[in-house]
Amino acid sequence: MYRAAERGDERAVMRLLADSPQLADASLWDGSTALHVAAEHGHDNIVAHLLARCPRLTGAQDSSGQIALHRAAKRGHDKIVARLLSHDPESLHARDCLLRTALHYAAQGGHQELVRHLLLRNPRLIGATDSYGSTALHHASQMGHSQVVPLLLGQCANATDLGRKNALHHAARNGHAQVVSCLLAHSPGMLDAVDGSGWSALHYAAVEGHHNVVTQLLDHKPSLIDGACCHGGTALLWAAKYGRASVVELFLAIKPELASRSDQEGHSLLQAVIAYGEGGQRLSSELMERVWRLDMEALHTNNKNLHTPFDIAVLCGNQWAINFFAPQLSIDELMRSLSLGFGGRERARQFLEKQCETLRTSLHSDIVGTVYEYLGVSSAPRGSKRAPETTVDETWLDYENISQ
Repeated sequence: MYRAAERGDERAVMRLLADSPQLADASLWDGSTALHVAAEHGHDNIVAHLLARCPRLTGAQDSSGQIALHRAAKRGHDKIVARLLSHDPESLHARDCLLRTALHYAAQGGHQELVRHLLLRNPRLIGATDSYGSTALHHASQMGHSQVVPLLLGQCANATDLGRKNALHHAARNGHAQVVSCLLAHSPGMLDAVDGSGWSALHYAAVEGHHNVVTQLLDHKPSLIDGACCHGGTALLWAAKYGRASVVELFLAIKPELASRSDQEGHSLLQAVIAYGEGGQRLSSELMERVWRLDMEALHTNNKNLHTPFDIAVLCGNQWAINFFAPQLSIDELMRSLSLGFGGRERARQFLEKQCETLRTSLHSDIVGTVYEYLGVSSAPRGSKRAPETTVDETWLDYENISQ
Protein backbone atom coordinates (compact mmCIF):
# COMPACT_ATOMS: atom_id res chain seq x y z
CA MET A 1 0.00 0.00 0.00
CA TYR A 2 2.69 2.46 1.03
CA ARG A 3 4.89 1.66 -1.96
CA ALA A 4 1.94 2.13 -4.28
CA ALA A 5 1.17 5.47 -2.61
CA GLU A 6 4.81 6.52 -2.93
CA ARG A 7 4.98 5.57 -6.62
CA GLY A 8 1.65 7.19 -7.39
CA ASP A 9 0.17 3.90 -8.61
CA GLU A 10 -3.48 4.87 -8.43
CA ARG A 11 -4.84 1.55 -9.76
CA ALA A 12 -2.85 -0.44 -7.20
CA VAL A 13 -4.06 1.77 -4.37
CA MET A 14 -7.68 1.41 -5.47
CA ARG A 15 -7.35 -2.37 -5.70
CA LEU A 16 -5.77 -2.64 -2.27
CA LEU A 17 -8.42 -0.43 -0.69
CA ALA A 18 -11.17 -2.51 -2.27
CA ASP A 19 -9.64 -5.74 -0.95
CA SER A 20 -8.64 -4.41 2.47
CA PRO A 21 -10.36 -1.10 3.43
CA GLN A 22 -8.54 -1.05 6.78
CA LEU A 23 -5.28 -0.27 4.95
CA ALA A 24 -6.48 3.31 4.52
CA ASP A 25 -5.67 4.24 8.12
CA ALA A 26 -2.95 1.67 8.83
CA SER A 27 0.46 3.09 9.70
CA LEU A 28 4.13 2.26 9.32
CA TRP A 29 6.69 1.94 12.12
CA ASP A 30 7.13 5.73 12.16
CA GLY A 31 3.39 6.42 12.30
CA SER A 32 3.13 7.39 8.63
CA THR A 33 -0.14 6.57 6.90
CA ALA A 34 -0.62 6.13 3.18
CA LEU A 35 -1.97 9.71 3.19
CA HIS A 36 1.34 11.00 4.62
CA VAL A 37 3.24 9.17 1.89
CA ALA A 38 1.01 10.28 -0.99
CA ALA A 39 0.93 13.90 0.24
CA GLU A 40 4.72 14.02 0.61
CA HIS A 41 5.30 12.69 -2.90
CA GLY A 42 2.71 14.92 -4.53
CA HIS A 43 0.16 12.35 -5.72
CA ASP A 44 -3.05 14.36 -5.59
CA ASN A 45 -5.35 11.68 -7.03
CA ILE A 46 -4.30 9.16 -4.39
CA VAL A 47 -4.76 11.78 -1.67
CA ALA A 48 -8.29 12.34 -2.96
CA HIS A 49 -9.09 8.61 -2.89
CA LEU A 50 -7.73 8.19 0.64
CA LEU A 51 -9.66 11.18 1.96
CA ALA A 52 -12.84 9.87 0.38
CA ARG A 53 -12.35 6.54 2.16
CA CYS A 54 -11.19 7.95 5.49
CA PRO A 55 -11.65 11.73 6.03
CA ARG A 56 -10.25 11.63 9.58
CA LEU A 57 -6.79 10.85 8.18
CA THR A 58 -6.13 14.59 7.89
CA GLY A 59 -5.46 14.65 11.64
CA ALA A 60 -3.33 11.48 11.82
CA GLN A 61 0.14 12.19 13.23
CA ASP A 62 3.37 10.35 12.61
CA SER A 63 6.05 9.79 15.28
CA SER A 64 7.28 13.38 14.89
CA GLY A 65 3.77 14.79 15.29
CA GLN A 66 3.43 15.73 11.64
CA ILE A 67 0.18 15.39 9.74
CA ALA A 68 -0.11 15.02 5.97
CA LEU A 69 -0.44 18.81 5.61
CA HIS A 70 3.05 19.31 7.07
CA ARG A 71 4.53 16.82 4.60
CA ALA A 72 2.82 18.44 1.61
CA ALA A 73 3.80 21.97 2.71
CA LYS A 74 7.43 20.93 3.16
CA ARG A 75 7.56 19.74 -0.46
CA GLY A 76 5.51 22.66 -1.82
CA HIS A 77 2.58 20.67 -3.18
CA ASP A 78 0.06 23.52 -3.47
CA LYS A 79 -2.86 21.48 -4.82
CA ILE A 80 -2.57 18.85 -2.11
CA VAL A 81 -2.31 21.50 0.62
CA ALA A 82 -5.48 23.12 -0.73
CA ARG A 83 -7.28 19.76 -0.84
CA LEU A 84 -6.26 18.86 2.71
CA LEU A 85 -7.34 22.25 4.04
CA SER A 86 -10.70 22.01 2.25
CA HIS A 87 -11.34 18.75 4.13
CA ASP A 88 -10.02 20.05 7.44
CA PRO A 89 -9.57 23.85 7.71
CA GLU A 90 -8.46 23.62 11.33
CA SER A 91 -5.38 21.60 10.34
CA LEU A 92 -3.88 24.91 9.24
CA HIS A 93 -3.02 25.52 12.90
CA ALA A 94 -1.75 22.00 13.62
CA ARG A 95 1.73 21.78 15.12
CA ASP A 96 4.18 18.91 15.16
CA CYS A 97 6.54 17.90 17.98
CA LEU A 98 8.72 20.92 17.21
CA LEU A 99 5.62 23.13 17.35
CA ARG A 100 5.97 23.95 13.66
CA THR A 101 3.00 24.73 11.46
CA ALA A 102 2.61 24.17 7.74
CA LEU A 103 3.75 27.79 7.24
CA HIS A 104 7.08 27.05 8.93
CA TYR A 105 7.73 24.22 6.50
CA ALA A 106 6.53 26.11 3.43
CA ALA A 107 8.84 29.02 4.34
CA GLN A 108 11.73 26.69 5.08
CA GLY A 109 11.32 25.09 1.67
CA GLY A 110 11.09 28.45 -0.13
CA HIS A 111 7.64 27.79 -1.59
CA GLN A 112 6.55 31.34 -2.37
CA GLU A 113 3.01 30.76 -3.64
CA LEU A 114 2.21 28.31 -0.88
CA VAL A 115 3.40 30.77 1.76
CA ARG A 116 1.18 33.41 0.19
CA HIS A 117 -1.79 31.00 0.18
CA LEU A 118 -1.36 30.03 3.84
CA LEU A 119 -1.06 33.66 4.95
CA LEU A 120 -4.22 34.58 3.06
CA ARG A 121 -6.02 31.93 5.08
CA ASN A 122 -4.66 33.23 8.37
CA PRO A 123 -2.27 36.23 8.48
CA ARG A 124 -1.65 35.69 12.20
CA LEU A 125 0.38 32.58 11.41
CA ILE A 126 3.25 34.95 10.60
CA GLY A 127 3.95 35.29 14.33
CA ALA A 128 3.73 31.58 15.22
CA THR A 129 6.90 30.29 16.87
CA ASP A 130 8.26 26.77 17.10
CA SER A 131 9.96 25.12 20.07
CA TYR A 132 13.14 27.12 19.35
CA GLY A 133 11.22 30.38 19.26
CA SER A 134 11.68 30.64 15.48
CA THR A 135 9.08 32.14 13.19
CA ALA A 136 8.59 31.32 9.52
CA LEU A 137 10.71 34.41 8.75
CA HIS A 138 13.62 32.94 10.71
CA HIS A 139 13.44 29.74 8.68
CA ALA A 140 13.19 31.50 5.32
CA SER A 141 16.09 33.81 6.24
CA GLN A 142 18.25 30.93 7.39
CA MET A 143 17.69 29.07 4.13
CA GLY A 144 18.20 32.15 1.96
CA HIS A 145 14.80 32.30 0.30
CA SER A 146 14.87 35.91 -0.84
CA GLN A 147 11.52 35.61 -2.68
CA VAL A 148 9.73 34.35 0.44
CA VAL A 149 11.22 36.72 3.02
CA PRO A 150 9.31 39.84 1.80
CA LEU A 151 6.01 37.99 2.30
CA LEU A 152 6.86 37.39 5.95
CA LEU A 153 7.96 40.90 6.87
CA GLY A 154 5.44 42.61 9.07
CA GLN A 155 4.90 43.45 12.71
CA CYS A 156 6.94 40.38 13.72
CA ALA A 157 9.94 41.16 11.52
CA ASN A 158 12.14 41.93 14.54
CA ALA A 159 11.09 38.85 16.51
CA THR A 160 13.89 36.89 18.15
CA ASP A 161 14.18 33.18 18.86
CA LEU A 162 15.08 31.61 22.20
CA GLY A 163 18.73 32.47 21.60
CA ARG A 164 17.69 36.10 20.97
CA LYS A 165 18.69 35.84 17.31
CA ASN A 166 16.64 37.76 14.79
CA ALA A 167 16.21 36.98 11.10
CA LEU A 168 19.29 39.05 10.22
CA HIS A 169 21.48 36.91 12.47
CA HIS A 170 20.33 33.79 10.62
CA ALA A 171 20.77 35.30 7.16
CA ALA A 172 24.24 36.68 7.96
CA ARG A 173 25.39 33.42 9.52
CA ASN A 174 24.53 31.54 6.34
CA GLY A 175 25.89 34.16 3.95
CA HIS A 176 22.61 35.09 2.26
CA ALA A 177 23.42 38.57 0.95
CA GLN A 178 20.09 39.10 -0.85
CA VAL A 179 18.12 38.28 2.27
CA VAL A 180 20.36 40.59 4.31
CA SER A 181 19.59 43.42 1.88
CA CYS A 182 15.88 42.74 2.06
CA LEU A 183 15.83 42.65 5.86
CA LEU A 184 17.87 45.84 6.24
CA ALA A 185 15.70 47.69 3.73
CA HIS A 186 12.66 46.85 5.84
CA SER A 187 14.16 47.07 9.36
CA PRO A 188 17.56 48.84 9.58
CA GLY A 189 17.36 48.54 13.36
CA MET A 190 18.10 44.83 13.11
CA LEU A 191 21.78 45.77 12.82
CA ASP A 192 21.85 46.91 16.45
CA ALA A 193 20.43 43.66 17.84
CA VAL A 194 22.68 41.21 19.65
CA ASP A 195 21.83 37.69 20.70
CA GLY A 196 22.13 36.10 24.14
CA SER A 197 25.92 35.92 23.81
CA GLY A 198 26.21 39.53 22.69
CA TRP A 199 26.88 38.57 19.07
CA SER A 200 25.71 40.88 16.30
CA ALA A 201 25.00 39.82 12.74
CA LEU A 202 28.57 40.93 11.96
CA HIS A 203 29.99 38.38 14.40
CA TYR A 204 28.12 35.58 12.67
CA ALA A 205 29.10 36.66 9.16
CA ALA A 206 32.74 37.02 10.22
CA VAL A 207 32.93 33.65 11.99
CA GLU A 208 31.52 31.86 8.95
CA GLY A 209 33.88 33.72 6.62
CA HIS A 210 31.21 35.45 4.52
CA HIS A 211 33.37 38.29 3.23
CA ASN A 212 30.61 39.80 1.06
CA VAL A 213 28.10 39.92 3.92
CA VAL A 214 30.69 41.41 6.29
CA THR A 215 31.32 44.18 3.75
CA GLN A 216 27.58 44.65 3.28
CA LEU A 217 26.93 45.04 7.01
CA LEU A 218 29.84 47.44 7.51
CA ASP A 219 28.65 49.55 4.57
CA HIS A 220 25.34 49.99 6.38
CA LYS A 221 26.92 50.67 9.77
CA PRO A 222 30.73 51.07 10.01
CA SER A 223 30.68 51.29 13.82
CA LEU A 224 29.74 47.60 14.03
CA ILE A 225 33.42 46.81 13.66
CA ASP A 226 34.01 47.96 17.27
CA GLY A 227 31.22 45.84 18.77
CA ALA A 228 32.23 43.18 21.29
CA CYS A 229 30.31 40.19 22.59
CA CYS A 230 29.64 39.42 26.27
CA HIS A 231 33.19 38.09 26.66
CA GLY A 232 34.74 41.09 25.00
CA GLY A 233 35.56 39.47 21.67
CA THR A 234 35.24 41.60 18.55
CA ALA A 235 34.15 40.16 15.23
CA LEU A 236 37.80 40.41 14.14
CA LEU A 237 39.00 38.27 17.05
CA TRP A 238 36.36 35.62 16.42
CA ALA A 239 37.13 35.56 12.70
CA ALA A 240 40.78 34.89 13.56
CA LYS A 241 39.83 32.13 16.01
CA TYR A 242 37.93 30.40 13.21
CA GLY A 243 40.72 30.92 10.70
CA ARG A 244 38.84 33.28 8.35
CA ALA A 245 41.83 34.90 6.69
CA SER A 246 40.07 37.14 4.16
CA VAL A 247 37.78 38.56 6.83
CA VAL A 248 40.69 39.21 9.19
CA GLU A 249 42.53 41.05 6.42
CA LEU A 250 39.43 43.10 5.64
CA PHE A 251 39.01 44.20 9.26
CA LEU A 252 42.69 45.10 9.59
CA ALA A 253 42.56 47.13 6.37
CA ILE A 254 39.62 49.11 7.74
CA LYS A 255 40.86 49.55 11.31
CA PRO A 256 44.43 48.33 12.07
CA GLU A 257 44.25 49.42 15.72
CA LEU A 258 41.81 46.57 16.42
CA ALA A 259 44.85 44.27 16.45
CA SER A 260 45.68 45.44 19.99
CA ARG A 261 42.27 44.58 21.49
CA SER A 262 41.92 41.46 23.64
CA ASP A 263 38.85 39.81 25.08
CA GLN A 264 38.05 39.47 28.79
CA GLU A 265 40.12 36.28 29.00
CA GLY A 266 43.15 38.11 27.69
CA HIS A 267 43.10 36.36 24.30
CA SER A 268 44.78 38.61 21.79
CA LEU A 269 44.55 38.66 18.03
CA LEU A 270 48.15 37.44 17.83
CA GLN A 271 47.27 34.38 19.91
CA ALA A 272 44.33 33.66 17.65
CA VAL A 273 46.24 33.89 14.38
CA ILE A 274 49.04 31.71 15.76
CA ALA A 275 46.58 29.07 16.90
CA TYR A 276 45.04 28.92 13.42
CA GLY A 277 48.21 29.65 11.48
CA GLU A 278 50.48 27.53 9.30
CA GLY A 279 49.87 24.41 11.40
CA GLY A 280 46.19 24.57 10.59
CA GLN A 281 46.74 25.65 6.96
CA ARG A 282 44.25 28.45 7.36
CA LEU A 283 46.10 31.67 8.16
CA SER A 284 49.31 32.53 6.33
CA SER A 285 52.66 33.33 7.89
CA GLU A 286 52.45 36.77 6.25
CA LEU A 287 49.24 37.49 8.12
CA MET A 288 50.73 36.32 11.44
CA GLU A 289 53.73 38.58 10.95
CA ARG A 290 51.51 41.52 10.02
CA VAL A 291 49.41 41.12 13.18
CA TRP A 292 52.56 40.94 15.31
CA ARG A 293 53.97 44.12 13.77
CA LEU A 294 50.72 45.92 14.56
CA ASP A 295 51.03 44.97 18.24
CA MET A 296 54.54 43.72 19.10
CA GLU A 297 53.98 43.88 22.85
CA ALA A 298 51.31 41.18 22.56
CA LEU A 299 54.06 38.57 22.10
CA HIS A 300 55.03 38.96 25.76
CA THR A 301 51.51 39.22 27.18
CA ASN A 302 49.78 36.40 29.04
CA ASN A 303 46.12 35.55 28.80
CA LYS A 304 44.21 34.50 31.93
CA ASN A 305 45.56 30.96 31.52
CA LEU A 306 49.05 32.48 31.74
CA HIS A 307 49.78 31.51 28.15
CA THR A 308 51.69 33.80 25.82
CA PRO A 309 51.35 33.67 22.04
CA PHE A 310 54.61 31.68 21.89
CA ASP A 311 53.19 29.13 24.36
CA ILE A 312 50.28 28.67 21.99
CA ALA A 313 52.63 28.28 19.03
CA VAL A 314 54.39 25.43 20.86
CA LEU A 315 51.17 23.78 22.02
CA CYS A 316 49.65 23.99 18.52
CA GLY A 317 52.81 22.87 16.77
CA ASN A 318 52.97 25.99 14.63
CA GLN A 319 56.54 25.58 13.39
CA TRP A 320 56.62 28.80 11.40
CA ALA A 321 55.55 30.86 14.43
CA ILE A 322 58.07 29.06 16.67
CA ASN A 323 60.94 29.76 14.27
CA PHE A 324 59.88 33.35 13.63
CA PHE A 325 59.16 34.42 17.21
CA ALA A 326 61.91 32.53 19.09
CA PRO A 327 64.54 35.24 18.41
CA GLN A 328 62.19 37.83 19.91
CA LEU A 329 62.10 36.09 23.32
CA SER A 330 64.36 36.06 26.35
CA ILE A 331 66.00 32.79 27.43
CA ASP A 332 63.53 32.53 30.30
CA GLU A 333 60.52 32.99 28.00
CA LEU A 334 61.78 30.47 25.48
CA MET A 335 62.58 27.75 28.02
CA ARG A 336 59.29 28.25 29.82
CA SER A 337 57.27 27.95 26.63
CA LEU A 338 59.10 24.91 25.30
CA SER A 339 58.46 22.95 28.49
CA LEU A 340 54.83 23.95 28.89
CA GLY A 341 51.60 22.05 28.53
CA PHE A 342 50.56 18.50 27.77
CA GLY A 343 53.48 16.55 26.34
CA GLY A 344 55.63 19.61 26.82
CA ARG A 345 58.94 17.86 27.55
CA GLU A 346 58.66 15.54 24.56
CA ARG A 347 57.37 18.33 22.30
CA ALA A 348 60.30 20.51 23.28
CA ARG A 349 62.74 17.66 22.69
CA GLN A 350 61.28 16.98 19.23
CA PHE A 351 61.24 20.65 18.38
CA LEU A 352 64.86 21.14 19.33
CA GLU A 353 65.98 18.07 17.42
CA LYS A 354 64.27 19.40 14.27
CA GLN A 355 64.93 23.09 14.73
CA CYS A 356 68.38 23.26 16.35
CA GLU A 357 69.96 24.44 13.09
CA THR A 358 67.51 27.34 12.90
CA LEU A 359 68.14 28.26 16.52
CA ARG A 360 71.89 27.99 16.15
CA THR A 361 71.93 30.48 13.30
CA SER A 362 69.49 32.85 14.99
CA LEU A 363 70.10 35.55 17.55
CA HIS A 364 69.58 32.89 20.22
CA SER A 365 72.34 30.50 19.25
CA ASP A 366 73.49 30.34 22.87
CA ILE A 367 70.07 29.10 24.08
CA VAL A 368 70.27 25.67 22.53
CA GLY A 369 72.77 24.14 24.94
CA THR A 370 70.95 25.49 27.99
CA VAL A 371 67.54 24.18 26.89
CA TYR A 372 69.00 20.78 25.90
CA GLU A 373 70.67 20.47 29.29
CA TYR A 374 67.43 21.33 31.09
CA LEU A 375 65.44 18.82 29.05
CA GLY A 376 67.94 16.07 29.72
CA VAL A 377 69.02 15.57 26.13
CA SER A 378 72.25 13.57 26.20
CA SER A 379 74.09 15.66 23.64
CA ALA A 380 73.52 19.17 22.45
CA PRO A 381 73.91 19.92 18.74
CA ARG A 382 77.48 20.57 17.70
CA GLY A 383 78.39 24.21 17.80
CA SER A 384 75.94 25.15 20.57
CA LYS A 385 77.36 26.66 23.71
CA ARG A 386 76.18 26.89 27.23
CA ALA A 387 74.48 30.12 28.15
CA PRO A 388 75.26 31.88 31.43
CA GLU A 389 73.15 30.87 34.40
CA THR A 390 69.76 32.51 34.48
CA THR A 391 67.19 33.23 37.15
CA VAL A 392 64.36 31.29 35.57
CA ASP A 393 61.32 30.84 37.80
CA GLU A 394 61.66 27.22 38.96
CA THR A 395 57.88 26.73 39.09
CA TRP A 396 57.88 27.07 35.33
CA LEU A 397 60.80 24.67 34.95
CA ASP A 398 59.04 21.95 36.96
CA TYR A 399 57.35 20.36 33.96
CA GLU A 400 55.79 17.50 35.93
CA ASN A 401 53.89 19.94 38.13
CA ILE A 402 52.94 22.19 35.25
CA SER A 403 51.44 19.40 33.15
CA GLN A 404 49.31 18.16 36.02
